[in-house]
Amino acid sequence: MLTIALLSTCSVTAYAAADFSFKGGLVQEPCMLAPNSSDIFIDFGSVINKFLYRYQRTAGIPITLILQGCDTSATDKLSITFKATEDAQQAGMIMLDPSSTAKGIAIGVEEKGIFIPINKSVEKNFHSGENKMVFDLFLSADNESIKNNALHPGTINANAILELEYH
Repeated sequence: MLTIALLSTCSVTAYAAADFSFKGGLVQEPCMLAPNSSDIFIDFGSVINKFLYRYQRTAGIPITLILQGCDTSATDKLSITFKATEDAQQAGMIMLDPSSTAKGIAIGVEEKGIFIPINKSVEKNFHSGENKMVFDLFLSADNESIKNNALHPGTINANAILELEYH
């Protein structure tokens, strides 16, 4: 018995054209934000509304931003901007999220006692190596709520994004 195996190859070649477009850039940033500085959670704890009626604001709670591995060969200047929705009653302050049940307050940012309005850049210099920048966040009651005895206790929720721009 003779067995013959035939190997048959059949190929169909089809061509299709696709256009690809790529965009992007490789950048060299002078500093890296430390991992523990990227997601910061602030707990204001329990604030008694009588305190706000009397003083209109709380003491600041410090947050520390750490820039690591800074190289000043290209620049030693940066702009810092706290980006958030601005409160309608208190200019330059962070508005509470709609999920908040507290009413009549907003969140402020300051550095060494100097108010920093949100959505406005603050110019800073930095040096080679590690840099620490300390900001204070505080709760502030708006004038109308104080005047009308209209502070409403409840939960406080808000979000902000910190933007660093080197120049």
